[in-house]
Amino acid sequence: MARKLTLGGITGGVIYFIWSFFSWVVLPWHLATMEKFSDEDLVAGALRANAPKKGIYILPNVHKGNEGTEKEYDRVAQEAAKNRMRTGPFAFAAITPNGVEPEMGSTMLLSFAVQILGAILLTFLLLHTNGLSYRKKVLFVAITAVAASVLCQWPYWVWWGFGTAYTFVSFLDLVIGWTLAGLAIAKIV
Repeated sequence: MARKLTLGGITGGVIYFIWSFFSWVVLPWHLATMEKFSDEDLVAGALRANAPKKGIYILPNVHKGNEGTEKEYDRVAQEAAKNRMRTGPFAFAAITPNGVEPEMGSTMLLSFAVQILGAILLTFLLLHTNGLSYRKKVLFVAITAVAASVLCQWPYWVWWGFGTAYTFVSFLDLVIGWTLAGLAIAKIV
């Protein structure tokens, strides 16, 4: 079992990594779903001035009051934030104020490790099924990818306003990639 788990994890991870590269570098679909600020320098300056540490920021943030304030003020501040939410803009953003290294070597290596871990988990699940044909094993991996995407990506569309096209492309990307990996994992298992 350990041999199949390792082989399925490495093989599936490599296949998904190759698919991911193709999906992001060759296909135009991911970049087509992302918008550009009309004045990036102005927005960057505002982010530097107002997002002092790395993290997830929400605009307006209706959930986090100012420290040391009284409850009545927080209630008033939350109502004001809800009104700003209605009129916009609304943003949910991952901010790294000090920038990131544009060389992607370490990021790709970490991504590859995550993909191997994902393939190991899918291999583990398949190893605990009985009597499935090759086709049904591939279908099992594909449906697991659909479930993972529905559970992990679509809530961001619902709650945080991720664009429909962005969410749908991310969904397809994940399902296609893991189905391709599933073709090999199912053969190994």
